[in-house]
Amino acid sequence: MVLGIVLAGCGTATTKPEAISTATGGLEARVGSTTLSGTLTAQGDKAVLQTKNGSVGLESYSVDFAQYDGKSVTVTGQYSGDALFVDTIE
Repeated sequence: MVLGIVLAGCGTATTKPEAISTATGGLEARVGSTTLSGTLTAQGDKAVLQTKNGSVGLESYSVDFAQYDGKSVTVTGQYSGDALFVDTIE
């Protein structure tokens, strides 16, 4: 019976992550599309965007980050874990 009471409280509450802390402690939205601006550093098929609030890891299936290496860009995409999956880059 004690085990039933203990287990009854486990796993019933789920929370959806609403925000992610960046390296400098700022918050970036995790729900829906996110647009960020900064300087991009390409690292193979991944990249890092240095913003005024910290750095964000970028990934994409459709964007070639190498052509934007070292440039100021604006990216739009959706978070998956800690990485922003980029749909568009300008």
